[in-house]
Amino acid sequence: MWAAYPRSDRRAPLPSVRHPVLDVGLRRYGAEASAVDKARALAALAELAVATGDSERAEKVRAELRGISLSKAERANVAAELRAATDLADRRAETD
Repeated sequence: MWAAYPRSDRRAPLPSVRHPVLDVGLRRYGAEASAVDKARALAALAELAVATGDSERAEKVRAELRGISLSKAERANVAAELRAATDLADRRAETD
């Protein structure tokens, strides 16, 4: 996928890309997965959406993540993974 982008333009948004492994896993096992596992998968999807420049998808995934009921300890456990998406979005905004 990167071959289509010149080296000088790596910060440009990538085409909207679905993340089939996580999407399929959530569809197939989301109902029986623990809340923490589902939240981790959604945090990874949010980070991938930010990395590919798909802010609409990132917000949709974050909204789904906010709807998951987690204890304070579980939320703290997942927070670092979600922070990766936020940090990436902040870095992208600084360079634009």
